[in-house]
Amino acid sequence: MSTHPPRADRVLDAHATTERTSRAASCAANGPEDLVALLHAQANRFGCKRLYTFLPDGENEAEALSFDELAGSAKALARALLGRIEAGSNVLLAYPPGLEFIVAFFACLEAGVVAVPVGPPHPRRDNERLAAIAADCGARQLLTTHAIGQWAASARDLAGMAIIATDRGSIQEARDEAMACASTLGGAAQRFSLTPTPSPGGRGGLRVPERASSWSGVGGEGLGASQRNGIHRIAAGALAFLQYTSGSTSSPRGVQVTHANVMENLAAIHAAEGNDADSRGVSWLPSYHDMGLIEGLLQPLYGGYSTWLMPHAAFLQRPVRWLRAISRHGASVSGGPNFAFDACVRRVTDDDLAGLDLQCWKVAYCGAEPVQADTLERFAARFERCGFRARALRPVYGLAEATLLVSASDPAAPRPRVRRAQRHGLESGHFVAAPDGAALVACGRPQPGTRIAIVDPSTARALPEGASGEIWVSGPAVAPGYWKRERDADTFRLAEIDGITARWLCTGDLGLLLDGDLYVTGRRKDLIILRGRKLHPQDIEHTVHALLAPRLDAVAAFALQKADGEGVVVLAELRHGAHADEPASLAERIRSHVYRCHEIAIDALGFVRPGSLARTSSGKLMRFRCRQDFIESRLRLIARFDTPASGLA
Repeated sequence: MSTHPPRADRVLDAHATTERTSRAASCAANGPEDLVALLHAQANRFGCKRLYTFLPDGENEAEALSFDELAGSAKALARALLGRIEAGSNVLLAYPPGLEFIVAFFACLEAGVVAVPVGPPHPRRDNERLAAIAADCGARQLLTTHAIGQWAASARDLAGMAIIATDRGSIQEARDEAMACASTLGGAAQRFSLTPTPSPGGRGGLRVPERASSWSGVGGEGLGASQRNGIHRIAAGALAFLQYTSGSTSSPRGVQVTHANVMENLAAIHAAEGNDADSRGVSWLPSYHDMGLIEGLLQPLYGGYSTWLMPHAAFLQRPVRWLRAISRHGASVSGGPNFAFDACVRRVTDDDLAGLDLQCWKVAYCGAEPVQADTLERFAARFERCGFRARALRPVYGLAEATLLVSASDPAAPRPRVRRAQRHGLESGHFVAAPDGAALVACGRPQPGTRIAIVDPSTARALPEGASGEIWVSGPAVAPGYWKRERDADTFRLAEIDGITARWLCTGDLGLLLDGDLYVTGRRKDLIILRGRKLHPQDIEHTVHALLAPRLDAVAAFALQKADGEGVVVLAELRHGAHADEPASLAERIRSHVYRCHEIAIDALGFVRPGSLARTSSGKLMRFRCRQDFIESRLRLIARFDTPASGLA
């Protein structure tokens, strides 16, 4: 390991951003130490102030929760679950968009149960990923809604899983009954761990034994009140939830996120965005996505401000709904991956601009996938007439293994900082300025207490400013590791970097530091990042191979840049003696099957002759070589099928 003395251009921490550091430190030092304490402290402080409002169609309000209603409903449900789910157990939370998820999430925390947010199961698609996550973390119970529970209880992929529905009933009923939370059972009764009893609606259900009024007069303030009245005493270092990355169905990775991790990161986000109780938010990000959970749901609770939520499908169908919600509700903070801003530029019409007022939008965070300078420039230009200001655009860098946020751009900058680099220089690992070179977007400086190092992974030595290497991160928000620790060796390690001995997160991302700012230049791993989702190519390859196993010898999947982001390319290598009869029909089968399994579209699909895909001497697939051979047309193609709007060469 290196023994060089510390240098600011080699290991970057947040000490230079003193105002932001002191503000975040004050938040962390004076506030609650765990999420349950946070919930009760904010319920005491803000009471009946509206916290979450759900827009089921992306436009019209359907239901809402105040701070004290969330605290009451979560605590009532937690008591209903006590004795039926063992404390410390991992439990899947598989909810459709709505407010039920956040109640169940905090109920799990109250009861000392480890929440595992996952996408809801689907009656007409494979649920292999969900089943794989359950197997990986040993979850035996799945919390969801009555509607999903009715059919999920008989789903083949969920065999042996206890399906528990936790619908709260109508919002008015919850208010009329002093925020009591109704927990119902649906589907096949023998599959449930709770004993069904008659309920007013005629469905099997669990009657909550006490009303919220018996505890809602929580005495005292802040942390002390929560600990005196809480169900489960929580240590700051206790595990809060498992955040599964968009990884392989055969080898999913569950990041262990502690209460201390979350509280540190929430304090950092609060300071970086300048949020307060007068802020307002809008989020369409899924609750099982790290950005959707931490930024979209927990940050408003931490900051004491109201937020409006919509299904991600509502945004995908009509991106203007996101902008209208920001305009209508005066949101000051909202954001998403790069593709969301690009979708607004491409799909919001001139007629849609009428009535949009985006002057209120102070923080438009952009992260979760590579941030494109062109996207930000076009977005700022397109919506300037609606009052949007380029200074609101805030490129950020983060990942689930660091809870969420690692670095954020300067709020005082008039627009995002962009450097142009010579492409050949970047390929060789060094930044060389070039006026017409590749545009690199600054993702800002590390958050308080966080260090960023650019490292040569082969030597674990820090690289000088301007050199490209793997991004390593150290700090209080870095997770303890993955659920099964044998996977930690390549990602989490104790190392001395320029005289600083710390536990480092090796992100697998490539980047460089210039004048204190982090610039992300690529990925060391084979991950495909698509609309904020990090996809393992092995997943897609396995799906295609399983569909046509008798005919295929190998499958390679990788990403290629296209005009509006990244596209997915799949190459299928035929076995010796196999024939691609009716290749167009086979291609359509593959496209449809991949979409059903992964909800992604293949931009280019090629059938290649036996032996065409590059392999190592031991027979392992070399994806980077396959990608290069595809780009340079060196493959022995039998047939190739591109989507009409793929934008791939």
